[in-house]
Amino acid sequence: MSDPMALHPLTYVREGKGWGKAELARRMCERGAELGVPLATNRTAVWKWEQGQAPDADAQRVLADLLGVPEDHVRSVPWPRWLPAWESTALAAPWTPAGTVKVFADLVRSGHMDRRGFLSITGVALTGVTANWAAAPEAFASAIDGDRVTDAMMTTIEARVDTLRTLDDQMGGARLLDQATSDLALITSLLDHGRYTDAIEHRLYATAARVSYLAGWMAYDKGLRSLGQRYYVGALRSAHGAKEDGCGAFILAEMGVHISDSGDTAARVKLIDTAIGNAPSALPPAAGSYLYLHQAEALSRDTEHEAAGKSLNRAYDLWGRKISSPMRRL
Repeated sequence: MSDPMALHPLTYVREGKGWGKAELARRMCERGAELGVPLATNRTAVWKWEQGQAPDADAQRVLADLLGVPEDHVRSVPWPRWLPAWESTALAAPWTPAGTVKVFADLVRSGHMDRRGFLSITGVALTGVTANWAAAPEAFASAIDGDRVTDAMMTTIEARVDTLRTLDDQMGGARLLDQATSDLALITSLLDHGRYTDAIEHRLYATAARVSYLAGWMAYDKGLRSLGQRYYVGALRSAHGAKEDGCGAFILAEMGVHISDSGDTAARVKLIDTAIGNAPSALPPAAGSYLYLHQAEALSRDTEHEAAGKSLNRAYDLWGRKISSPMRRL
């Protein structure tokens, strides 16, 4: 399949379905007839859309129905941004600073779109996300002209995120998703257009990871499971950019909870195994205990009770150690 970063989104969606231009046109005409919206769509029309011409309102309505996109989303988001191609960006973008910025930019532009509320990243794709986090190479960002991001600015942003975390504890995340998205948009803009030192870059990515994780939690709290999952993938990428593998391991563990709740207990076991296997050796005992507790629960849900008991004992041993540096909350 072609690279979604280099194609018109309709081309990417069409190729993902295995449809040629003529096949898409035929299906649209058939669906239009079912909906009472007669269309004369042909291969040439599809070609024009993929070259930049926007379909008329009737064609967009029929195409949205064919692709399972809610009508209210089509009305509120301009063509072609309502097409369900943007979810793939989190999987297809390279694991580099530029790729992470691209993922965040698409996330904050896509709003709260959550088609049918299912987990859209599963199976091989989910395994790929996990493997890429564990093996992603180092990358260097090129210099970008723009305003300088100062230490004082970063301190203000970090304090804002701390406040958001506190409000989440007090109010619940469902009410705060817009705020988290706004904060992520600000940080994404600074990453994309600002000038900063290596130290500030690290803080930007670390803060973006925290905000994207919070947004994911808030989306789940609001029942937007697919959206929450995409925010978690963004957080995982940003944690890698900040070289905070402990944070990345924590995010994988949290992703596993939601995967398990959807019925895939084996996938959760794989996620937490990867998280523990790639967590830094200097991880505080409290954080290590947390990961092994996740592993124990994952194994238990997957009916591997003997292995679950061993993980639980490991978690207990780590918790019993004298902790000199407590686990930092995201």
